[in-house]
Amino acid sequence: MKKAFHHKTSDLIRVRLAANLAELLGGLCDDLLAEPAVDGCEVNLQNESGDALVTMELRLPEEFSGIQNTYVGFQYHLDHPDANAQVFESGMALTVTESALGKFDETTRMRFERWKMRSLFVLPLSAQLKDGSFKAVGTVTVFSQHHMFDDASIRRFEALGDLYAPQIELQWKCHQAIERGKMVDVLYAEIQQFIAYITNMNSLTAVDEVFASIGSEFIERFRFDMVNILLAEDDELAMVHTSFSKPFTNIAEKWEPFRNATRYSLSVRDGQSAMVFLNNQRFLVQDALKILHLPMSDKDRNALSIIGTPRTFMIVPIRLNSEAIGIMWLVSLSQPIQLSEADLTLIDLLGSFISTAIRNAQAHMIVEQQNQKIALLNRELNSKIVLLDQIARKDRLTGLDNFGSFEEELKRRTSESARAGENSALSIILLDIDRFKSFNDTYGHPAGNQVLQAIGARIAKAVRDMDFVARYGGEEFVVLLPQCDINGAAMIAERIRLKIEEELVWVDGNGHRITISGGCAQFMVEESGENLLCRVDRALYAAKHNGRNRIETAMDEVAMGDRQISTT
Repeated sequence: MKKAFHHKTSDLIRVRLAANLAELLGGLCDDLLAEPAVDGCEVNLQNESGDALVTMELRLPEEFSGIQNTYVGFQYHLDHPDANAQVFESGMALTVTESALGKFDETTRMRFERWKMRSLFVLPLSAQLKDGSFKAVGTVTVFSQHHMFDDASIRRFEALGDLYAPQIELQWKCHQAIERGKMVDVLYAEIQQFIAYITNMNSLTAVDEVFASIGSEFIERFRFDMVNILLAEDDELAMVHTSFSKPFTNIAEKWEPFRNATRYSLSVRDGQSAMVFLNNQRFLVQDALKILHLPMSDKDRNALSIIGTPRTFMIVPIRLNSEAIGIMWLVSLSQPIQLSEADLTLIDLLGSFISTAIRNAQAHMIVEQQNQKIALLNRELNSKIVLLDQIARKDRLTGLDNFGSFEEELKRRTSESARAGENSALSIILLDIDRFKSFNDTYGHPAGNQVLQAIGARIAKAVRDMDFVARYGGEEFVVLLPQCDINGAAMIAERIRLKIEEELVWVDGNGHRITISGGCAQFMVEESGENLLCRVDRALYAAKHNGRNRIETAMDEVAMGDRQISTT
């Protein structure tokens, strides 16, 4: 059974007042590092697909500060025997020492050795649910370079995990929702850039042309000075082509003998190239000049010595059907490059696209090559279009369906109900947040947006799985209730109203009492969807007129011309 820990009120308040995920994770790491024996810590959270833990916060000793940000975003796959994966799956904390390293994969062993650890403690990050059970959120690791952690320290680590876990879970969900919203803007730009790249790649007929085009694309589009392509051959990575920007073509004379003579084995001890290939995820150093003093493989050190002035250094997997078949080095040599999230996303996608061009060129099948490129790109573009369509149906603020989706659903549901006649009941609830304009005027629109998100989530949680919830517009929400008569609709609407009234909405550490008014109506086979909306809107108006924070029910009358619809 999970132990319960008591915390000072000031600790709890500080955690709950954290403005965002970064501030919350930073506070957890600050508290962990306050322990005298702790030299570094890491917080990993489960990704949306549920197959990996993503490093969201990392603190390393001063001598490793140059690579600290490099490992943020690293993924620990849950099907690998890593210490973090084991703790997350089992829910049991563990201590790793040098004598126990053989039980774990190369990733754990390499971190332990390169970061000069003496002991590593990994604990599960779990939030307690209302039913008393615990939900795994991620893991927290702490390590010491000089000490073994005693029982008192471990209890403190566990107490901090219990304190932070509930708020981390909430902030992590919000963070993921925000990132999904950002995808919309990125996807539009991606499609345009894909089309431009296709036009160029469709004219390629030979291996050398493919490699040269890849090098030119990354140098011109992203301002890199060196593009080095390595492909997997006989369990090794061979450097098959290197391109330089015009100011640095003189490096090629020294580089070519090294490129022809050097192959990387598929072992993480042979350098970062093998690690990127095996883990199938990119590696980015913002300024490599700042990490030249750190331990690295002989091959990597020789390569950097020839390059001379490596600045931004990025290694990207070349993927075919999601599996790595090679990697690319993307290097700037004059100054660091600031890459946006859109740039990084596009680089990843291009890394997947060029794999097909390489394979086709190697096979010398020019006609099939062009057809396969077009087919591949069409599938990718169609999948993006489908994804954009799905995103377009959602309200970006609340995550609920939007008004356009509601209109389509209403038309479909009323048509089905009309055909079924009296054998199928269909009802609708229209809800409006009371005095929302006044709230916005007092606390500002960002606070108002948080209220909209909270109310939308509570409405969605209060209805049945078969019901359809949408943001109707502004501060209004609508719920379609199939197989539900007016009495059932009124009960559900009242349940929603009470839930919202009874639970405070927390904004910036302050609780606000929010109420809603609502109207509900049952669809009649002889009326149109517009008439149904007219009646439920009048019922909502009656609720507002009769004092707010109440539910009114529309009478069973069809709006005809100027005929008035009464409410009860």
